[in-house]
Amino acid sequence: MLLPIGSFILIVLFASYFSFYFRQNKAILTSSVGRTATTVVAALSCFVLGAAAVQVLEFDLSRIATVAVVVAVLIGWLVGLPFGRVSLLNGALAGALGAIVGVTGAGLFIQSNLVLLSADLVFIAAMFGLQKRLDRQLHQTFANGKKSKQTASPSRSPYFSTGILFVCVIVAAGTFAGQRHLIGAAQIGQAHTQKAAMDEENDMQVARIDLTANGLTPEHTQFKAGSMIKAIVNVKASAGEHLKLISKDLKFNADLKPGENMFVLNKPQPGTYEISVESKPWKATFTVE
Repeated sequence: MLLPIGSFILIVLFASYFSFYFRQNKAILTSSVGRTATTVVAALSCFVLGAAAVQVLEFDLSRIATVAVVVAVLIGWLVGLPFGRVSLLNGALAGALGAIVGVTGAGLFIQSNLVLLSADLVFIAAMFGLQKRLDRQLHQTFANGKKSKQTASPSRSPYFSTGILFVCVIVAAGTFAGQRHLIGAAQIGQAHTQKAAMDEENDMQVARIDLTANGLTPEHTQFKAGSMIKAIVNVKASAGEHLKLISKDLKFNADLKPGENMFVLNKPQPGTYEISVESKPWKATFTVE
């Protein structure tokens, strides 16, 4: 939890700093440099924001995406405001795009803090790189003794980049909406299959399964025949309430409470047994070999 919180603080600090920096130097920086810089800051800040939101809010991707995009638009507005309406719109759209990409990417690697840490390090390096690039622009302007002139083609509307960003946001949002059911812990961040650990003292095999808004993870658990089984189903807050774990193969129907729920099976015969959550499309299997 400390890493996502640290990421949020990092985002706020950098976004606030660049907002102040842009306000202080908007009379010197060209409009094109200002629009580009605000777009980069908003997109990268909100990419990390999306990744951190996934870590904090677990697997409720709809809620994560909504919160991330709203905050992303605010961050884009904050850093884009000094350079006018076009930069404001570009910042908001770039922030929304970064948040969607961050949520989608981190959703695939949800169980790995290394992903968020890597995103933080890349973000910091990119922000310092951008700072040095802007400082060179300022020094060059001072050396020339006047503000650099806008070099963009006069035939191109300043809203051209805004239109491109808008299309990218629509495509990214549509892709996320259509594929979000594929984004979950059991894809890259965590293995599909696990082997039960042996508790020698109690002559019992122990396996832990998490239940979140994306279902049961891992999906497959392997046991050895000849000893008792203890399955711990850890129900996370994102999974909801009033859930029941059922299994026709194992002949049980049990209410699930938030937190850890323990199930003990007395030396089941070799075979594959399915468990599921009532009224949900969440399933997993136990394989006794």
